[in-house]
Amino acid sequence: MPNISANKKQEVFQNMKVNYTLIGNRIAEKRKEQGLSQMRLADMTELSTSYISHIETAKKKPSLETLVKIANALNITTDEILCG
Repeated sequence: MPNISANKKQEVFQNMKVNYTLIGNRIAEKRKEQGLSQMRLADMTELSTSYISHIETAKKKPSLETLVKIANALNITTDEILCG
């Protein structure tokens, strides 16, 4: 963000909302494209199958660490999960 004060940047970022439904949809889409079940992705990330399901349906909000694990397992970037 060029030419924006540090305070203004902080204000902009504080007002941004994370859309966990989109994040979950992107994870599910990438998982399915690769022919993986929720169980297989859970095994690859050392997470539970139910937690993967809850992330994909936006019932749970994954940590950054969890998103990195999922991105690595799916061989994609976290940007692809977060931004599409």
